[in-house]
Amino acid sequence: MKINFSKKEYATLIELLEIADWILHSHLAGKSNEDFDKKYINLIQQIYSRCKEFHLEDRFEKEPSTQKFYLKDEYSEEIIEEHVTKYNNDFFYEELIDRLSHRDAVNELGWEKYKALNFEDRLTILHKYEESYQKEFEKNGLKYLFVKSIDE
Repeated sequence: MKINFSKKEYATLIELLEIADWILHSHLAGKSNEDFDKKYINLIQQIYSRCKEFHLEDRFEKEPSTQKFYLKDEYSEEIIEEHVTKYNNDFFYEELIDRLSHRDAVNELGWEKYKALNFEDRLTILHKYEESYQKEFEKNGLKYLFVKSIDE
């Protein structure tokens, strides 16, 4: 199969691949390449290797020892900053709200009662806490969030 891309479409594909690669592998920083999923790395390399055809080779570096292509830091950082940072910030608050709400619901009811709730009742109690945290974080961010020691 052959797919034809314009230069602009290829550049957009590179952005998508950089975002995907970051999501798949950024948490593995400092680990061996054996932890990276080779099927993704190989596909990314196949696509990156076509950069010259699209006159975008100035955005890439080629590692002499491995012959692998890497997006230059300036381009990679711009893509990550534009897309991934916003996602991370949004996801952080969503995940924090979910976990705090779950904790508070279990603390209020006890684990056995919480576990026995039907799906709709569980959503109702979680929603109560989620709304509260959502309002707080929208208004104050993390300003009033503290970890209290058990010893206090």
